[in-house]
Amino acid sequence: MESVHFITGDYFNKSATLDIESNLIRYIAADGKFKPINGNLGIANHHYYQQKEVYWDLFTGIWDSLRSIGIARHSLDYIDNSDLFKYSPYKSLSGGQVEGLKKILNCLLDDNAKISLIEGGAGTGKSILAIFLFKLLKTELSDFNYSDFEDSETELLDLLERVKERYSDLKMALVIPMSSFRKTISNVFKNIQGLNAKMVIGPAEMVKSHYDILIIDESHRLRRRVNLGAYYGKFDEYCLALGLDKETSSELEWAQLQSDKLVLFYDEKQSIKPSDVLQEDFEDSDRSIFIRFCIFSNPESLMLAVNCFQDIFCRHIPIFSPKYITES
Repeated sequence: MESVHFITGDYFNKSATLDIESNLIRYIAADGKFKPINGNLGIANHHYYQQKEVYWDLFTGIWDSLRSIGIARHSLDYIDNSDLFKYSPYKSLSGGQVEGLKKILNCLLDDNAKISLIEGGAGTGKSILAIFLFKLLKTELSDFNYSDFEDSETELLDLLERVKERYSDLKMALVIPMSSFRKTISNVFKNIQGLNAKMVIGPAEMVKSHYDILIIDESHRLRRRVNLGAYYGKFDEYCLALGLDKETSSELEWAQLQSDKLVLFYDEKQSIKPSDVLQEDFEDSDRSIFIRFCIFSNPESLMLAVNCFQDIFCRHIPIFSPKYITES
């Protein structure tokens, strides 16, 4: 660190400083000139003593000042429309989202659980949640300021600590089947402290190594051996390398074989190609134990919920409790 700048104001109480700090982290990260080293990801919304509009007015003035002295580069409007901001992991989560994250982390700690299946429609923010989870697992606990967190949040940090203790040097990757979107997220990762573009991979790259955790966004676009065109040869080669039957295997099976834990973000309504893995393959209860929940959207934020399925997964279990399916 070469220099320190102090920001002061007559209206700065704890709520104001937390809100301004959160916005500074988000916008500086997306501005691209500097990389924030803060570990706090804005895990949950804090309770404010004043309207957030007041704090936003304060922040816009601060940002203009930062631009005038060369610390910030772009306008807030420009950043708001950038991919780096849209897919930034520096987001504030709702209480429901925090509970959903806890269930995923508990799944990672459960010896009897293999897969977390998260289902949500288009626009519900599955990609943002996947990136947030990845950054959270890659952030050193020593970088967090524990004094900023409430009791429910420190519980989440405790789960994170247990995950990191269990896996030590966590080996993980974010798998994105669609090449154009993969390029976008790779560019986002290379601009985030602690992440890099090589952490974002395509399905074929799963074959090369075994992972502690694989997180797959848009997993409905994973492929099976149908209408593959020029990819048939490589698909067959990868199946052979993994000892799998090329006629019945799929990239989903590769992911299960090449990971200790698997987190899938899925939307059956976006599965539109003959080559896409079949829906029933995601619901194969013989493969492993699942924790499964839905993502819903509302005007404020994403809401995570368990107990949203009225099918073979449903058991009369309280909300946010995982539904386990044991091997037959």
